[in-house]
Amino acid sequence: MNEAEWNSCSDPRPILEFLRGKASGRKRRLFAVACCRHLWPLLTDPRVRDAVDTAELWADGRASPEQLASHRAAARRALEEARLRALREADRAGLNWSTLKFHFDHQAGALKAAVDASTLGVRFPERAAWGDMLAVIPAIELEPLYPADGFHEGYLAGARLVQAALLRDLFGNPFRVVSLNPVWLLRGRGRPWERGPVAELAQTVYDQRAFEGLPVLADALEEAGCHDADILNHCRGPGPHVRGCWVVDAILGKT
Repeated sequence: MNEAEWNSCSDPRPILEFLRGKASGRKRRLFAVACCRHLWPLLTDPRVRDAVDTAELWADGRASPEQLASHRAAARRALEEARLRALREADRAGLNWSTLKFHFDHQAGALKAAVDASTLGVRFPERAAWGDMLAVIPAIELEPLYPADGFHEGYLAGARLVQAALLRDLFGNPFRVVSLNPVWLLRGRGRPWERGPVAELAQTVYDQRAFEGLPVLADALEEAGCHDADILNHCRGPGPHVRGCWVVDAILGKT
């Protein structure tokens, strides 16, 4: 993959393949979490949401293996309950396995219903709900997966553009070396060694997922002396922006 392909790629799979062996476990898990948060309105079971939240905490070392395993087990119970509801729904509809090919694979059928909300998702809402919930699997595994490995084609087909954009938010442009001047992060003016407004704003954006504040962060960086177009344009761009954004991570010293 070259720089032009990185910037224009609309499919996450070649990007993930390029990142194989280069991306940290933290970044890989945060990508999986970001994919889940993209579906957040559809993930209504609190056990599933709790599992995603715990996976995000785990990525930053703020949850124990036991906590992650516990929430993972609860999410899998929720998935199994959703699967049974979907199967009962299919039985009530009198689905014929010989005529509806996607029903040969229950999981693929759920994903297809989740992606195709305008048709299958309307006819089979329980199946669609199960399909949406399957997206949490890469986030909650004890060892972080590459979603291209652990995700399912049905979901990827409906979200590739978004996922490719999420990866660029998380990893920036690996073909360019962008460095932050430590002076930009300090307060100065009589308190030169205290953490300054740039670092404080970045911490707020990170902790609160307040990505609407990134243009303000760009202004603060500019006032501190940053004129790097890649950094400023990313902060002022439309996103999507998620926890793990490469600019915020660079300011906070996260990898």
